Amino acid sequence: MEKTSIVLPRGQLTHVLRHTFAAHFMMSGGNILALQKILGHHDIKMTMRYAHLALDHLETALRFNPLATLPSGDKVAAAVGITP
Repeated sequence: MEKTSIVLPRGQLTHVLRHTFAAHFMMSGGNILALQKILGHHDIKMTMRYAHLALDHLETALRFNPLATLPSGDKVAAAVGITP
């Protein structure tokens, strides 16, 4: 942290690293239920805050988006790097 010059309030480093781990876990295709156990969350609602970071989330949103059936829908998918 010293090399990055990031200044955090006292006692926040562990929280930031925990959040960063959870975000990267989901972005790498991790399972939300596994993450719940890793983080020790008793309620899945607490863990669901990371669900939007899952790679397939954006892909699913594009695939089921009503606008995807329009001719320009493929352009939207291509713009974000997803092939339907």
